[in-house]
Amino acid sequence: VYLLETNAVTVTTVNALAGLQATTEVVLEAAGNIVLRPSVTGTNKVLLTATSGNISWTAGTTGGSAVVLDASGTIGANGSEVATAAVNLEATAGGDIYLLEADAVAIGGADGAYTGISTTAANGLIDLATTAGTITVSEAFSANGAGTITLDAGGAGSDIVSSADISSATGALSLTAVDAITLNAGGTLGAAGTGAITCSAGGILTQGATVVIGNAAVTGAVTLSAATVSLGANVVTDGTPLVDIQATGASVSRSADMLITAGSVKLVAATFVGTSGSPMKTTTATVAAQASGGGVYLLETNGVTVTTRNAPAGRAAAT
Repeated sequence: VYLLETNAVTVTTVNALAGLQATTEVVLEAAGNIVLRPSVTGTNKVLLTATSGNISWTAGTTGGSAVVLDASGTIGANGSEVATAAVNLEATAGGDIYLLEADAVAIGGADGAYTGISTTAANGLIDLATTAGTITVSEAFSANGAGTITLDAGGAGSDIVSSADISSATGALSLTAVDAITLNAGGTLGAAGTGAITCSAGGILTQGATVVIGNAAVTGAVTLSAATVSLGANVVTDGTPLVDIQATGASVSRSADMLITAGSVKLVAATFVGTSGSPMKTTTATVAAQASGGGVYLLETNGVTVTTRNAPAGRAAAT
């Protein structure tokens, strides 16, 4: 199905025929807004383009092996996210992007003319959640200005696996997974920008050996929380905010040489923080750490004050 609409258009049910359906591709370009009411389904690819407007959702699912959404304005809205069922997904907008994916999805690889998910103006944010599935980030997420990026992998066993860049100019970055978060080689998290960075995983949080979290301009707090935290590269800020790392089920450790640069560092683990042979390395003014089932091993590059940062009080403690 190939359609070119000269104005705005609503995809709906007409005389008992619902939406747009094809066994190969669905390509719809409109000069105005596109309103999605029933489903849009293409076995191979679905490409929806609003050249001078928004793509909005009221009902139905946009699904195919490759789904691309392109709007000069916004895509979806808070509470009215565009519902997708894609294998590969890409999107770009001049404003906010809100997407709700039914199951596992890979970001990238949908159409060679597009790259990942991005907003290009108006401090556009990106909000992508899955109802039940892993988010695999193979191409970059990029938010304009103060636009935030929120990724939420919902459903039992769902992970976030990233091997691409995730960044905003000044907006906060937030990654949440029911199970694991894995930051693989080839990707970065907050390599450009100044906003806060948060990762929360129900399982293990693994940082690859070349995947730097943050950069020397970050002024927002960096919060890493998981059952187990394994760091393999630097965690970087401008030297003023808090870096808060918590392992609720096991250890905070490092798999390679790395350095945490922050104004304050808080490290909490159910078992141990660092090891005697691989202490957690910091460059910070103040530090607090607590290991409930093992030792605390820290190596500070300068002078440091052992202080209170929320829960761990007064000293680096091990039990």
